[in-house]
Amino acid sequence: MSLRAGIVGCGRIAGGFEDDPNREHPYTHIGAYQAVDGVEVVAAADIDLAAREAFRQRWQLSLVYPDHRSMLEAEELDIVSVCTPPSSHAEIVYDAAEAGVKAIFCEKPMAESLEEGRRMVEVCRARGVVLVVNHVRRWDAAYQKAKDLLADGAIGELLSVTGHYTSGLMVCGTHLLDLLLYIVGPVAKVYGTVHELAEGQTYPATRYSENFSVTDPPVSGWLTFVNGIEGVVFGTARSEQIILDLDFQGTRGRLRIGLDGHPFELYMAEGPWRSKETYRRRIVKLPRTRNNRIVVALADLLASLTLGGQPRCSGQDAYATLELSLALHQSAKTGEPLSLPLSAGAGVR
Repeated sequence: MSLRAGIVGCGRIAGGFEDDPNREHPYTHIGAYQAVDGVEVVAAADIDLAAREAFRQRWQLSLVYPDHRSMLEAEELDIVSVCTPPSSHAEIVYDAAEAGVKAIFCEKPMAESLEEGRRMVEVCRARGVVLVVNHVRRWDAAYQKAKDLLADGAIGELLSVTGHYTSGLMVCGTHLLDLLLYIVGPVAKVYGTVHELAEGQTYPATRYSENFSVTDPPVSGWLTFVNGIEGVVFGTARSEQIILDLDFQGTRGRLRIGLDGHPFELYMAEGPWRSKETYRRRIVKLPRTRNNRIVVALADLLASLTLGGQPRCSGQDAYATLELSLALHQSAKTGEPLSLPLSAGAGVR
């Protein structure tokens, strides 16, 4: 018997990106559901009539609803995907957990405030609901390989890490911050800054959905990890291309990862210090999992649901990323460094 899934929000990440020829597929929630066995999407909900009707026709659904509550009341669902703007994530997760669903697959960032994020985690834990947040690069082979190589000492003792990203911190930058937490570990202190705009310029709005956008500046900053490693992240809104790069420096080498894991370059020390032949460069060939990493994420959710154990990006993991993102935002606004953890009231409002 198949598990029954419902999708809240009928925009781009729910299914629209599957019609984008410039993206690799599956790329969306419904694309992932259709790629795995044992799950059927039986309903969707969206407050926008045109959006939900277009979604119904595109994906041949018989049932669509004007809001998530009416869908939860009418349908006995096992899994709910939350594909709405972040401002509504917390409410939908609370209601889905109260309705008795077994698992929730939520888009990132998980919430707009730490108070909302903490309650999402607590409600799901209290009701035994598996909460997975779609920081999707955690399920990419490149970043898993990087984590393993660094843990095994492939470049010696890790000294520092530098990252670059484009667009806003709360949407695109969270991917980078989440990877740093996943690979390097928790952060103890941050110092954020925002590039000053010339008179008349504005930061570009980040589109959370077709009908909702917010001003989300690309914050840069300095990170001090709990383990003593130092990191710097650079955000920019001026690039004409997508950037998400990581560069790890160690005592015996360097690991550089380009956009979405390609290229993946490992430099390992071989000769004596100052030798012209000190480093040997190796391009690491990895399985091409970028195409189906959202499918791997969904499979991880299903495994956690049926076999137990924690998913690779649990609600608690996403909460840590939210906290780091908000800390950088707050530090950039005040001009002062901040220590983590933050107070519960921190948020983007």
